[in-house]
Amino acid sequence: MINSILTSLFYFAALSIQNGNTVGGYANGTAGNALNALNFPGGLSLDYNGLIYVSDFNNNRVIKLQEGSLVGSIVSGTGVSGSSASQLSSPAGLYVDASLNIYVVDTFNFRVMLWHRNSSSGNRVAGTGSVGTSSSTLSYAGGIVVDSLGNLYICDAYNHRVMKWLANATSGILIAGTGMAGSSSQQLNMPYTLYLDESNSYLYIADGLNHRIQRYDLRYSMNVTTVAGGNGPGTGSHQLNTPIGVYLSKKTGAIYIADSNNHRIQRWIPGATHGVTIGGLAALSGNNATLLNQPRYVSLNLNETQLYVTDGSNNRVQRFQLI
Repeated sequence: MINSILTSLFYFAALSIQNGNTVGGYANGTAGNALNALNFPGGLSLDYNGLIYVSDFNNNRVIKLQEGSLVGSIVSGTGVSGSSASQLSSPAGLYVDASLNIYVVDTFNFRVMLWHRNSSSGNRVAGTGSVGTSSSTLSYAGGIVVDSLGNLYICDAYNHRVMKWLANATSGILIAGTGMAGSSSQQLNMPYTLYLDESNSYLYIADGLNHRIQRYDLRYSMNVTTVAGGNGPGTGSHQLNTPIGVYLSKKTGAIYIADSNNHRIQRWIPGATHGVTIGGLAALSGNNATLLNQPRYVSLNLNETQLYVTDGSNNRVQRFQLI
């Protein structure tokens, strides 16, 4: 009887799983370097026109895609790894501002580059180009957001901290983490991405190896709250396993999380003690329309009817209808 009930519940859950639609890369998960292909995509940003920008990590470029066409155009980088002003080396985090300027975390060049709209080269706006732990250097940085004043917030992953770089500054200010890996409320362990809720002065951080999402109140430096996960790595609805991407709904306050090593997308409503899977299936990777394989970054479209996911090890961008 119990087995019958469990089978029925699993079948119902399977029927509830959404199919994703591929809007970038090959639907079958194959990597490539043509303009209709991706290779381990990471950073993700949508502009006000609904155009999709993707950090194509292993192809050393940023691709811009328009829905309805899987053929993109290169808007940053050349596709060849390098350290010149026109090149990138494994770009990760990505932010497109209201003027369509593109900020790119240039991971293996240990810098952040700014491509002004329609420019063929970038300007270094954070980092020195050399790895380090000082306030002016970065160590394998991940996500980035930019506020309305042009200040940069950077997940300095291997330094286990988040740094704020004021516009035109030559060094950053520590605003989250201590610079040492740890699991206390004030520490971070491999923070990957972040989301800035500027109107409420909240910064949400995907604290990867602590398997949690931390919310920092930027008005009070000691005010830190775990808003998702924090129950050790696992596949339970109250757990996460190496969350990489985080995005906040402006309408509902729900948190969308790329729960990378669980191969799923979780939605946590405010105050919840567990999340709901809205894409992928816990602990099961695959490359069909239903499954994900190490999802990395997430973003909502303007009216929050669709969720976009960089499906890293499937080398594609998936779109899910929100229900």
